[in-house]
Amino acid sequence: MNQQNEVKTQNEVLLNCLKGLYHDRFSPEMQNDLKAAMETVVKTVVALRSVPLNSYGDLSLPFTPFRKED
Repeated sequence: MNQQNEVKTQNEVLLNCLKGLYHDRFSPEMQNDLKAAMETVVKTVVALRSVPLNSYGDLSLPFTPFRKED
């Protein structure tokens, strides 16, 4: 699935979830505004998911918190 289709699908899923939760509380104008706002977020999420993560952030390294000297 290409990114554009993935964005469209996820945006529709989120909009349907909101419709299911809030039924008819959103006017058609509010639905259009929500759809546009969610599309921006979904595009960002899809782009972030497409980046492969390497093991550079390996949590096996010991963590020593910095403590200020008294």
